[in-house]
Amino acid sequence: MGSFFSFIETEINSKSAILTDLIGNDENGNFSTVKSMMRHEMDSGLLKKSGYVSGCRTLLRLHRGLDFIRQFLKHVYELRSDEGTSSVCMKVYSKTLGNFHPWLIRQGAYLAMYTLPSRAALLNRVNYKYILTNVYALI
Repeated sequence: MGSFFSFIETEINSKSAILTDLIGNDENGNFSTVKSMMRHEMDSGLLKKSGYVSGCRTLLRLHRGLDFIRQFLKHVYELRSDEGTSSVCMKVYSKTLGNFHPWLIRQGAYLAMYTLPSRAALLNRVNYKYILTNVYALI
């Protein structure tokens, strides 16, 4: 799909792995719900601890990444078959993830987005029948 979506995939996988590890190593139920995780990290002072990978921050970043994908798929669904996806991706990125990335990261992301294919080519690379029939369940 291109370097941009490889980056997104890597980020989602790494955030999911962090949360899975926190839950898997939790013997006291501190990470059994979002509320208990937030309470535990705040009450224990973990959010300010140097080197600690916060479950709260990780979940927030994962949510932002998934929201980007949701909005991108919604806009791709509305495109004509011959239309490119890069302009839609740039628009969605600037409204979602771009708000939280420094300038240099944003510029690299925009550059990578120029390599995105048309809607038809994108759907041909994935299981487009599944996407077309289930996209509104995802968005």
